[in-house]
Amino acid sequence: MKQCPNCGAQMNDDSLFCTECGKPIPLGNVCPHCGAPMNDDDVFCQNCGKKPDEAVQSPVVPSSLRVCPHCGATMSGEDLFCQNCGKRPDEPILQTSNQPGSYAEEGKSVSWGKVLAIILCIILLAGLGVGGYFAYSDYSEKKAKEEARLKAEREVQEKVQQLAEQEAADWERATSYNSEEGYQIYLNNHAYGKHAAEAREELEKIERQKLSDVETYYVSNAIEAFFNSISAGDEEELLKCISPVMDNFLGKTGATKVDAISFMRRLHADDVYSVNISLDSSDIQVSKTLEGDSKPVYQAEFSYDQRLEREDTSLETFASIKGSATLNENFKITSMSLKKMSSY
Repeated sequence: MKQCPNCGAQMNDDSLFCTECGKPIPLGNVCPHCGAPMNDDDVFCQNCGKKPDEAVQSPVVPSSLRVCPHCGATMSGEDLFCQNCGKRPDEPILQTSNQPGSYAEEGKSVSWGKVLAIILCIILLAGLGVGGYFAYSDYSEKKAKEEARLKAEREVQEKVQQLAEQEAADWERATSYNSEEGYQIYLNNHAYGKHAAEAREELEKIERQKLSDVETYYVSNAIEAFFNSISAGDEEELLKCISPVMDNFLGKTGATKVDAISFMRRLHADDVYSVNISLDSSDIQVSKTLEGDSKPVYQAEFSYDQRLEREDTSLETFASIKGSATLNENFKITSMSLKKMSSY
């Protein structure tokens, strides 16, 4: 038995708390008989006068025992405080120990279910964090790709708009000039443009409107043959040079071959011995247009000198005449006008 240093009550040697005052028993060098503190060089206890190495008398153990409700240690019926945990038996029990699924340490208990729940929550949060990171990375990557796609689409749309505006300007320029060069520039820049087919048609039209050397020859030859037949008084050759019905001949609309023959006979009057018409075919100016965008129509500008040998010299024997004629695709004269510039 040892003695409480605070109140002097007797208690077991292994008691950690006093059974009377409930205060903790300090550890260290104490008397095994009375529990009083001793110095290391003390031979006898200053409280009870006994040597520490003397035999300790066995205490009388009370017959009535009980169990501490806080820590489960055995207590005598007279103990006011538990010698193991220092608590009064009648104090409220805050925590229980030795319950299924739990463990006790210094009066505290932890549920294994709660620990497992916390671990699962940590794992779940970690999983959500990792999943969220990858989801955000995937979202960011998709967003970046979508933004890049939209940017590329905008650039393409802007380029298309610029090309459309440039094409419209080139087409307006080509149609205003209405020239081969203008249409060719448009096609060079917009080979598959909105007006590409129209541009090619216009180029073909311009090409058909071009006057070839062969066409110039046939037109000049037709005009020359007409006036040669007039000089010779050859009605058969005259009719070969003109259309059966002419749009206009010397001011008459819808003229026929009869009108052309009458013109020739007036020149070859009874008092006229001969008619001589001097026409230089190299001076004939020929141009070409398209009728209905398909059939060629030729225009000829010319001039000639007309000399008449006649019996009555007081009448007109010379005239300088300027004329124009229109010929169809078969090089037949469809209209003619003559203007006398001078005569005597």
